[in-house]
Amino acid sequence: MKLIKNIVIVALTSSLLSLTAFADATDSIPQVEKIVSPTGLSRQHLGATVQLAFTVDERGQPQDVAVVSPADRKLTTSVVTAVSQWRFRPARQAGLPVSKRVTMPLQIADHQTVALTSPVNELNITERPLAQKIVNPAGLSRHHLGVTVQLSFTVDENGRPQDVEVSGQNDRKLTASVVAAVTQWRFTPAMQAGAPVSMRVTMPLQIQANS
Repeated sequence: MKLIKNIVIVALTSSLLSLTAFADATDSIPQVEKIVSPTGLSRQHLGATVQLAFTVDERGQPQDVAVVSPADRKLTTSVVTAVSQWRFRPARQAGLPVSKRVTMPLQIADHQTVALTSPVNELNITERPLAQKIVNPAGLSRHHLGVTVQLSFTVDENGRPQDVEVSGQNDRKLTASVVAAVTQWRFTPAMQAGAPVSMRVTMPLQIQANS
């Protein structure tokens, strides 16, 4: 059987490089259901407010937890450990749970408890990820021609895809090939307040023959 060496990403010039391609049209934002307080902090941390950014996945679990500010290593480690144990009611899109990158301020109160100083918000992105390097899936056959897969992955602060997922497909070979290829893609990362941040993105990818 003749193998297809390359694909064409139909939306490359119109969607992948468009800012709107990375905007998830969610019907809601994640809602906190379980909070775990940081431990091991000292009195100097009381009253401190940290800016958090993380992805709430489809199961309501935080992923890629990052403290945007302040730059206190002990505080950061304690907060990231605690927030990773939080649980949420995930955001929904068309009635289905979806992952969502969010930001929120967190205040360290007395007795090492925390207070949410405002509701969880969608991450305030000023610049969204832009593709710099595309690697095509390998080893696909003719019956994959015309197939469209839905991709979901996080572009981290270094522009590297993480946690690549393919939905809407039960073809194990196609999924493995696409995930292996997309993992090698490279991006200019999203920016928030002038600093690179990780961001969860979704996009369709269609398998086509070489032109």
